[in-house]
Amino acid sequence: MPYPADQEKFWQLVKLVGELREIHLLKSPVFEDSITTYPEGGDNKITRKITKTSPGFELTSEEEKIRKSLD
Repeated sequence: MPYPADQEKFWQLVKLVGELREIHLLKSPVFEDSITTYPEGGDNKITRKITKTSPGFELTSEEEKIRKSLD
C-alpha cells in the first residue's frame, strides 16, 4: 500500500481501517439494525464433525424432497 500523500489522507485511512476492522470482527454498529434473524436458541457451537458425506446438519423433509428431485 503506498504512503498517503499527506497527513490528512493518513488520518482518513486510519478512520476507514478502523471501521473495516470493526466490520471484520462483527462489532460494527451496522450490524445492530440487521434485517435477518436466527430464531433458534443455542450457543452456536458446532458439535458434529463435518465431513464430505455429513455436512453437519440434517435436512428438513421439504429440503429432502428438493434434494431427491435433483438426483
